[in-house]
Amino acid sequence: MPRMDWTGIILRLLAWLRPLLWYEHGFCRLVNVMLRMWEDEPSRRWFAENAPGRADLEQKIADAEQCLNIIVALRAREMLGLPVKPEDRPGLRGRGARIHSAPTMERLGQRLARLAERYADKERLARLRAARMRRERDEAPVVLSADHRPAHAAPAAAAAAAAAALLFPTLRRIVAPTAAPRIRAPP
Repeated sequence: MPRMDWTGIILRLLAWLRPLLWYEHGFCRLVNVMLRMWEDEPSRRWFAENAPGRADLEQKIADAEQCLNIIVALRAREMLGLPVKPEDRPGLRGRGARIHSAPTMERLGQRLARLAERYADKERLARLRAARMRRERDEAPVVLSADHRPAHAAPAAAAAAAAAALLFPTLRRIVAPTAAPRIRAPP
């Protein structure tokens, strides 16, 4: 088990409440280690001579990119006030990316620079994703709402209005829904 500092321990305890903090902390630690290795001259020489080491570093960069995508998605969900999906909580992710061919040092440098630029731009990316999610939700032809009541427990007022609309055709215009039809979705 990896050693954790006090910040890591506290964030791990609070990770189920706000997983964004956990992912951001892990991402920053991972990128910090990668940048230190990249700036250290003996490490760079070792990576230049060692193809499996370069493949391992690219795998770590791919994992950090996936972590950044999760950070942006969680921030967008926060902006929209949506709950966190259980699979986005820490500890429920599968294995990371596997790199089978060793990249060049230039490619590693470009990918690391792109990752740093995307992290600096994460708020804008989260706003764009939140806008897209809001637009898709608003333009949905069918609104799926989770209804945890049994099917026979429909409100009496809605049943009475539907019966009145069937009996009196002139009421159909008044009672007819103006928004997208709501369909009961499974919980």
